[in-house]
Amino acid sequence: MRRKDAAFPGVYQERQASPLDKRNVCIHCMSEKAQQSDACPRCHKKNEHYTPSSHHLPPLTLLNNGKYLLGRVISEGTSSITYLAMDTNLRMPVAVKELFLNDICHRNSGNSVSVPTSAMQLFAESKNRFLMEARLLAMFNDADLEGVISVKAHFEENNTAYVVTEHLSGITVKEYVQQNGAFNMVNATNIIQTVGVTLAHMHRMGYIHTAVGPDSIILVGENKVKLTNFGSVRKIGEPISDNSISFVRDYAPPEQ
Repeated sequence: MRRKDAAFPGVYQERQASPLDKRNVCIHCMSEKAQQSDACPRCHKKNEHYTPSSHHLPPLTLLNNGKYLLGRVISEGTSSITYLAMDTNLRMPVAVKELFLNDICHRNSGNSVSVPTSAMQLFAESKNRFLMEARLLAMFNDADLEGVISVKAHFEENNTAYVVTEHLSGITVKEYVQQNGAFNMVNATNIIQTVGVTLAHMHRMGYIHTAVGPDSIILVGENKVKLTNFGSVRKIGEPISDNSISFVRDYAPPEQ
């Protein structure tokens, strides 16, 4: 119960006493509020202050038979869009990542994704890799790797794929250094040890990450460190095509 109270302070008892009304959910932090037009008691923002891009799923969209309620976009890359969301069964915040390749994907009026016929094979291969990332994360979760983000579900909908993970409220190593300067020795050692232990376990399981860098390490709270960007994970010894090679410039090992 303490984890639920911490996620949505002051509203846990009230929300459990009544059914969820998605119109009263803050899309900025996924807290519940008394009225649709109210400012959020937690983040003090209003839903109407957010304007999504035309290719994003609209706020308060329900996915997977109503299990996940989408809020604002957290981040977007060339191949995916990540939304802050709520698990409507547990009333807990999660992150939902949607496969959406900017160069070839188009958002239709019914929220489904379409791609040109000439790009269907590329999209199918991307979807397979996307879902494989979720399965790898689940396998690493089963191995109880402390530095790996927790995956909760994956599913296909809207002619694309989705991966649901824990929502990490933190900043990347890159963002921290930009805002605060260099780490002290204690914090730097904690980061290196956590990432090192995580990678060592992955290597023993037969996998390599290939994309460790300041953008893929997230600092959560005061002492938790999480490694992300598992879409670049490769099985040791697996043949790699030119199209699947990835590395982090300035941080890749010399052989890359």
